[in-house]
Amino acid sequence: MVINTTESLALASERQKGYLTKAFIAWNQELRHQTGQISDSLAKHESNSSLEQLWNWRAVLTEVAILSRFHLPNSFNGCVDQNCDWWLRATKLKSCNRFEITKYRNIHSCGAQHLTSHHPHASADVIAEYIQPNYLNGKGPSTKDIKNIVQADLGCKISYWKCWKSSEIAKAMIRGTPEHGYAVLDGYRHMLMTINEGSKTSLKLDDKGRFKYFFASYGAWIRGFVHMRKVLAVDGTFLRGRYDGVLLSAVAQDTENHVFPVAFCVVDKECDAAYEYFFEKLLDIVPDTSELCIISDRHPSIEKTLSKFYSEAYHGCCTRHLGENARKNFHCGAFLGHYYHATKAYRRDVFHDHFEQIRIINAEVADYLENVGFHKWSRAYFPGNRYDVLTSNIVESVNAMFKSIRRFLHIKSC
Repeated sequence: MVINTTESLALASERQKGYLTKAFIAWNQELRHQTGQISDSLAKHESNSSLEQLWNWRAVLTEVAILSRFHLPNSFNGCVDQNCDWWLRATKLKSCNRFEITKYRNIHSCGAQHLTSHHPHASADVIAEYIQPNYLNGKGPSTKDIKNIVQADLGCKISYWKCWKSSEIAKAMIRGTPEHGYAVLDGYRHMLMTINEGSKTSLKLDDKGRFKYFFASYGAWIRGFVHMRKVLAVDGTFLRGRYDGVLLSAVAQDTENHVFPVAFCVVDKECDAAYEYFFEKLLDIVPDTSELCIISDRHPSIEKTLSKFYSEAYHGCCTRHLGENARKNFHCGAFLGHYYHATKAYRRDVFHDHFEQIRIINAEVADYLENVGFHKWSRAYFPGNRYDVLTSNIVESVNAMFKSIRRFLHIKSC
């Protein structure tokens, strides 16, 4: 019997090639003669005599071993039980990259002592190979789902830790690792600016050459902002994963209320230094003019750095954040109706009518809102033009869009 090797085995040693080839054929025959079962992976590739599509022999071989409930020795030329009669031997042909099986005994005499549900070959790497297709189009299965999949498909019980480790390996196969993403970030910047003409990017490293900040704005966003309302909503959202971090976003809106991204920046945390870097780079894209209005929550670093880089632009508070903060801090929600009417009022006399009702309901809330400044949250007193954008909901919508992928926001090279 002569069999072709695959291109994926080209870098493997000659000894490994022989072991993988002969073991695959042997276990294929074993399943046919003894159990009549064959795994989906084997059945899919069985019709191809050259097996050119089978890129990972060891993974498929191990899957078959798990299904058949027998253990494989490291050399794959005999059963794990030294007293068993199962045996296979193959030699590589000198004239070509093929192997010839010269001897094969296809009957196990080792009994059922190896037929256990806890299989030693069901390692995290093997399970990761098996469940890898489940991560191609989304989040993928949970650790509990992985345990059920392996139990149902392979009849093997694995621990919670092995399920979690398998999922991490499978996700790294599909999406790459965060470490690799940070390593190729400079190359990603180059390609982004080459393919997207007019884009602006900036990468900042610390004294030890480690990642600190990354700013990016596509050329289409920069050109498109000219036609947007001159209102920017700024906010940050936490990134999840091994290295955490915060994603800062600047988002605008067109005349039909469509959300339009302007810039993003990955930083370590929301602090003065991070926002200074963000607004410094944003200033190259969005000039500081009296026509510009920037809406955000009341993070102290935002207010501090805006006065430094956008001294002419007007800064407004998100009315939603301000109202919810007052409700939570003073444990009172009865004032919210008058509060939202006051924020939307065009005339100052109408504003003061509602504000007096807030003072009657809760004087502490009224003092809190007055200390913030009417010009920060009320339409009647705001000196600029907010274009009916009273909240930072447009940037919150972008954050919500990223909710399911914030865990793996890193670069993957193809």
